[in-house]
Amino acid sequence: MASTSHSSIGAKSMSSVSSRATTATAAAAAAASAIVVASLVAAPPPDFSAALTALQSVFDIDRFDRFIALFGVWPNKEMVLAGDYAGWCITTQCLDQAFQLSRSELRLGSFSISEAFVGDFSPIRYAFSLLLAAVLGNFFMWTTGIIARLLFTHFDASKCSLPSQLPWPDPPGNSAPFDVPVPEASAEQLGKFLAFRGVALPATEAARREAAAREAVSYMAELFDRKHNEWCYRHYALKEKGLCFPYRAPFMNAWDFYGETSAHLRPVGNGQVIFALHHTVEGLLLPLLYFSSGDASFFYLALYADMGVEAYDILALLWRRATGADHTLTRHHPSVDAVLV
Repeated sequence: MASTSHSSIGAKSMSSVSSRATTATAAAAAAASAIVVASLVAAPPPDFSAALTALQSVFDIDRFDRFIALFGVWPNKEMVLAGDYAGWCITTQCLDQAFQLSRSELRLGSFSISEAFVGDFSPIRYAFSLLLAAVLGNFFMWTTGIIARLLFTHFDASKCSLPSQLPWPDPPGNSAPFDVPVPEASAEQLGKFLAFRGVALPATEAARREAAAREAVSYMAELFDRKHNEWCYRHYALKEKGLCFPYRAPFMNAWDFYGETSAHLRPVGNGQVIFALHHTVEGLLLPLLYFSSGDASFFYLALYADMGVEAYDILALLWRRATGADHTLTRHHPSVDAVLV
């Protein structure tokens, strides 16, 4: 008993030290990144002329541009043949302009601040878009969950089924649906299943069938959650090949699919809704407004909004790896992090 106690304490101590080391490493990396970004913004614009001259001495950039234009990509053939590289960031003049530092006054009503630009990029607007993405992203994760619970949790016990075997066999690949409809289940089957789930037997038969149906929904969600997590870990972390992809058994209630999804996988669906909205607004609507109106503010709004959302999700992913607290929008399994970062 004493050795078991000491080993448990030692394990907890090692876990605590590992957690503190991970947090300290993440904090040091964040501080180093902040120093690098600050030094880049504060430093004078770099001179790319020498590097471009050396590159031109190795191969002919004009010939390279003409080769690219043959495939019909931008800029078009006529622009390249005429030597017009407007917006084609390959010339010395374009590189110098892209990394030129400048300042302007940003006015918000009576309030104004001095805003720095690197080319046409504003670090202040980028930081604001990142902060706004964090606030709105978490707000929409919350509201999406509320709306989904209101619309897609229509439970009907008569449409549910119980497993005839306990525990239910759930091999890799497609999950099999439970095979005993709740209305046809015997009193013995109801009692065994509720005992298996650790639920006290209700007084009336109707209440027993209702409780068994709800537990069956939860049990199916838990089985798939476990199978999905195991597949993600073995596929992404262990790099195992030839695994059968897990497919969930059909939902018992078509309009209860959110209620029949595990608490772990619900936020994954919420995040996919948010990213679909995000890509629709910034990848379709704002570009259409820009092309139809010619107003460049729509173009820059789309860029900053897209950078804010994507950067926030990556930072939240790094925060999850350091602390275990998950505020990401994607809510993927942690084993997928190595693929996303």
